[in-house]
Amino acid sequence: MNKQKETAHLPKFSGVPVKIAAIYAIMGGVWIIFSDRFLALLITDRTLFTLLETGKGWFYVAVTAFILYWLIKRYLAEIFRATKAQGASEARFQAILQSAPVSILEVDVSAVKADLDNLAEHGVNKISQYFVERPDFVRQALQKLKLLDVNEAALRLCGAPSKTELLEGLAQLFEPGSLPIFREALIAIAEGKSRFEAEAALQTLHGERKNIWLALAIPADRARFSSLSITVMDITERKRTEELLRLLESAVQQTSEAITITTAELDPPGPRIVYVNPAFTRITGYTAEEVLGKTPRILQGPKTDRAELERMLQRLMHRQTFQGETVNYRKDGTEFVMEWYVAPLMDSTFQITHFVALQRDVTKRNRAEKERRENEALLQVIFDQAFQLMGLMKPDGTLIKINRTAFDFIKGKEAEVLGKPFWETPWWTHSAEQQERLREAIKTAALGKFTRFEATHPTPDGGLVYVDFSLKPVKDEQGQVVLLVPEGRDITARKLAEEGVHKLNKELRRKVVELEAATGRLKELDQR
Repeated sequence: MNKQKETAHLPKFSGVPVKIAAIYAIMGGVWIIFSDRFLALLITDRTLFTLLETGKGWFYVAVTAFILYWLIKRYLAEIFRATKAQGASEARFQAILQSAPVSILEVDVSAVKADLDNLAEHGVNKISQYFVERPDFVRQALQKLKLLDVNEAALRLCGAPSKTELLEGLAQLFEPGSLPIFREALIAIAEGKSRFEAEAALQTLHGERKNIWLALAIPADRARFSSLSITVMDITERKRTEELLRLLESAVQQTSEAITITTAELDPPGPRIVYVNPAFTRITGYTAEEVLGKTPRILQGPKTDRAELERMLQRLMHRQTFQGETVNYRKDGTEFVMEWYVAPLMDSTFQITHFVALQRDVTKRNRAEKERRENEALLQVIFDQAFQLMGLMKPDGTLIKINRTAFDFIKGKEAEVLGKPFWETPWWTHSAEQQERLREAIKTAALGKFTRFEATHPTPDGGLVYVDFSLKPVKDEQGQVVLLVPEGRDITARKLAEEGVHKLNKELRRKVVELEAATGRLKELDQR
């Protein structure tokens, strides 16, 4: 990524000039020594000898010039091929670097390495303790780092549109909370370790926080600290997933419902249990060690509904969820009613890999539900067999239920009264005065007070009956009125009897008056 890497891969041509000079010197020496001797043996004429000796010199110059030209050309060709090969190699390296899925940052750490070596030379042996006492050294060392180059993945990680905006210093990328990690890296370098890895936090140029995993190969050669490669992986999503899994595991561990995960085999012997939560142990009595690798059949027994199990098998075979209820057995052999929900778990290719089952002990709930239904049935019998008119209504006066006596009284017109304000039902519409009195009574009862008054109700044949009417409030555990119980006792016979007695008393008083008057006249006659 820098010039040092380029020259490091060039072939060594430093010996070539020496070779050329040596060849030239040997050839020149041999030519001078032997050519002169050879001419002296053949030529005795001094003039011809001088002429041939001059020609010999020019011949030597021509030959050596050609040889030098050939050697230099060959040398340059080698340099060209080596440079071309180096360029191709560098291009491949850059292509691999830029296309790498992990972020790579090339950093100059030479200044920091020099400071660390200086500390060692001054007798600082306990480097970790020194950093604790001098935290400013770590901050200053971070500022001295020089970011030389980054690949495309690093630009994306840091949120930088170009290298220019990022090559201003490494310190801007790391949060203050990352200083302890950088301190540990410095300790690793100072102690001569070969590698350093750690999890840290990185802040992008947009201010976004990311979790990263960084790795640094620490060289033994001090000169190589001028260009170190730091590999960085973005683990933000992994950390988020780990946190989510931690929360899910905590929820699974704390839930009151038993959770069982099994393999996906449906053929005999069936799926095997690979996970159970603590609630499974609380409900069944089996520990995880006792059931892992076994089938859920260990919970089944004589009363387990086989038809329900077959229905579950059919639904799971068709990749559907199942919900059901049956009798299961605890480790000690006691029965319990289990309500369970089973769903298939699929991988990214939509292949079923496991089944997860949520199980709940509903024995008490079913028993309470049965008792509730029995109590409701008993109350309904009592409610319907009562001779007086009874009902249930909301605190606002809306009628929601009437008993059989009231139903018979209105001759099957139940649909005309339920869901309506009580004062708009046939029992009250004959008298505006009684309707208003009823509305006031409902307001009073809704406040939690028992109310009672006498009223009249029309009969289907057009007559009137007298009732002793009352409203009783029903409160919840917090003392809030949730229902009103209207009750009307037929007191027509009593009212008629009272009217008869009243008429008889009136007649008797009239007779007494008449008798007293007659007695007075007789006395007057006797005196005469």
